[in-house]
Amino acid sequence: MKLTITTADGNLVNVDVDEGEIVGSLKAILEVETGVPMAQQILSFNGSPLSDDANLASTGVKDGELLMLMRAGGAPTPGAGSMAAPGIPADLVQAVDQLRNDPARMRGLEQNNPELARAVRSGDYGFLMEHAGRAKRREAELEREYARLEADPFDVDAQKRIEEIIREKNVEDNFSQAMEHNPEVFGTVTMVYVNMEVNGVEVPALVDSGAQTTIMTVSFAEKCNLLRLVDKRYAGVAFGAGSSKILGRVHQAPIKVGSNYLASSITIMEQRNGPQFIFGLDNLYRHECSIKLKEKVLYFGSADCSMDFLAEHEVPKHVYPQDIGNTGESSNPGPPQGSALAQDQSESKQPSPSASAPASVPTAGGDAPQPTAGGDAPQPTAGGGPTEESILKLMSLGFDRARCIWALNAAGGNTEAAASLLFSEMDI
Repeated sequence: MKLTITTADGNLVNVDVDEGEIVGSLKAILEVETGVPMAQQILSFNGSPLSDDANLASTGVKDGELLMLMRAGGAPTPGAGSMAAPGIPADLVQAVDQLRNDPARMRGLEQNNPELARAVRSGDYGFLMEHAGRAKRREAELEREYARLEADPFDVDAQKRIEEIIREKNVEDNFSQAMEHNPEVFGTVTMVYVNMEVNGVEVPALVDSGAQTTIMTVSFAEKCNLLRLVDKRYAGVAFGAGSSKILGRVHQAPIKVGSNYLASSITIMEQRNGPQFIFGLDNLYRHECSIKLKEKVLYFGSADCSMDFLAEHEVPKHVYPQDIGNTGESSNPGPPQGSALAQDQSESKQPSPSASAPASVPTAGGDAPQPTAGGDAPQPTAGGGPTEESILKLMSLGFDRARCIWALNAAGGNTEAAASLLFSEMDI
């Protein structure tokens, strides 16, 4: 069977032995190949030293396995006074020390390779040397494969494989350079939270300019005593990575920012996990907010005040985003299939458009208009869509046909509400 031996200085030695050989015979071969006397050889497999009289097959060593060869005896590592254990390369000890003293790189390593990060923290040099040996072995195998493929430059499959090898190498080089020069990119970015009060109840609010509307979970709305104000005509479904039911909207709720009280509309979601309160783009626009990342403050232009971002340890773990924070709502108006919110027809109890449950189509400019019984509300056609008369009436205001159809569908066929919706989009 073929074995690969990695030495303390990082070199690889390939040997062919019979699986019935004892470890002592393998060491005799390695003495010739490496120049390390048998008496000074420490041969290990999976971190465990192998006894000289042990049979290779009985130790679990199989064809193609990687073994570690270390030399008994050692010298102090140059540098900051760290000591290299016998047979451990000084540069490996130095690299481990550098990693331990670099929190950003350690965070990146813990995210991408937790097992390797644990070995670095615990000083498991046997594992680290085996890991390095495996990496060198893969690199050597890749080079051999590359040379074999280049032997036939007219083989289409070989050229495709060469292209893939080059791509993989470029990706790995890019990763290595990022780890070395920009390790912070592998860390977790803390979401932007600020302390607010909603109807007198304090809450860490997630500031999310990617959320089209300001969102609150039903459990927190109950805690804030806002469920009594929910307008169920704005019920629907929010679509994104998943979907969540919209119970309705509170058109005006008091939010305390510093010493200032602001009126804000809030969409109530059925979902109970994730952030309890998301301060979305609609209110960010309305209150002329600026997210100042350098100063780590959220500035409210309408109140001329700022709120400091919460540090990571100040944010309760249970309010971190799960599904609710990324509803995938688009801030660009478009046809109905592009809207993040859909009408929940099952909740519509009455045939009148003014009493139906229009889709909550939030905009950055403000609340969607509330349909009224006095508005022009033509009945939909037999196909369920808006009437041609309603479409032409909206088109006469200067809007294109697709936008008019979208607005009428969103407003449940109410022409007046659809017109208000289209004009509110123009105010953004």
